Amino acid sequence: MPSLPKQPRKKDNRPRKASGVQSTYNSVWARISTAYRVANPLCELCKHVGKLTDASPGDFKGVTDHIVRVAAGGHPRDAENFMTLCKDCHTRKSIAEGHGFSFEAVGNYGEMVPVSRLQVLDKLKRDVLKIKR
Repeated sequence: MPSLPKQPRKKDNRPRKASGVQSTYNSVWARISTAYRVANPLCELCKHVGKLTDASPGDFKGVTDHIVRVAAGGHPRDAENFMTLCKDCHTRKSIAEGHGFSFEAVGNYGEMVPVSRLQVLDKLKRDVLKIKR
């Protein structure tokens, strides 16, 4: 049986609003992340355990990580919530967070920052890297 030709879809010319990951990790974030890693080029967790690992911008050596995940209410643009991590440490931290690992934080949802950077580093060292004192 013959069918009618498909009608062309109407084009929606409204600008799309960024949502979820797009609203946080955009060109503004890329500039903030690069500036933070220029100022803090070493992996902060490696440095805490006595190892120097380059995580400066370029060659995808590392990332600027949100200590308190944005999805868990962490502040997306406050440097108190940033940490430079090498790829290996970032992968380990992300896997641990997927299993419920988190940090004590203060502030309202969406503006939360970690209580203590030293406490964060010690907890990562002990629970994620499994290094005992």
